[in-house]
Amino acid sequence: MLGFIGEMYGARYSHLRALNFVVEARVASDTAVRRRVDRLEDLGLVSRRLVLGQVWVTLTRKGAEVIGETWVPWQVPMTRVQHCDAVNTARLWYESSASRVAASGAWVSERLLYRERARASGNWHISDAELRDESSGRTTALEVELHLKTPRTRYVDEVFAHLRADVSVVLYFSPPSIAASVRASVEWAARSASAAALVQVATLPKFDLRALRPFGRSS
Repeated sequence: MLGFIGEMYGARYSHLRALNFVVEARVASDTAVRRRVDRLEDLGLVSRRLVLGQVWVTLTRKGAEVIGETWVPWQVPMTRVQHCDAVNTARLWYESSASRVAASGAWVSERLLYRERARASGNWHISDAELRDESSGRTTALEVELHLKTPRTRYVDEVFAHLRADVSVVLYFSPPSIAASVRASVEWAARSASAAALVQVATLPKFDLRALRPFGRSS
């Protein structure tokens, strides 16, 4: 749990319930997750913040140290929580299927990608995550696009002109309402930047806790 919270900046209770399903193939009840977070908070490993009506759990410095990291505690900015929620949901959806992971590889979080770039003194674009398939050597850069960027030249300047050389696919997840517009813009940007990577656009995935059977429900 601490590793997921740290890598993903923070997590809501619903994310942690779904994480339990990914790890143990069963979803924890809201009560069970809250009690576990209570214990972690009592130990000084996590803190909680109420932002836009939702509780977000983040690592403290002590929590990061316990898992061997030096991450600075995330301050849960209001401008970032919707995007963070969507990225967390995409990861949980992806990792809930062993076949998806086997086909496309391990999820590497944005936070880890920033650390890799800093160590290499690089200046390439950092995506929201990468999927790395060691068997094929294929790397997929994943972007969660909740809002269409305008003008579309921003996709060239911010993404396709600065892709790392080994990225072979750029996969955009976006809401159905803007998916067609995102596809048109990113395909144009890839052509304009002469990017070698294949561009794909898919509907933003969802992780439906209601379809899963909870355990640990208090009587």
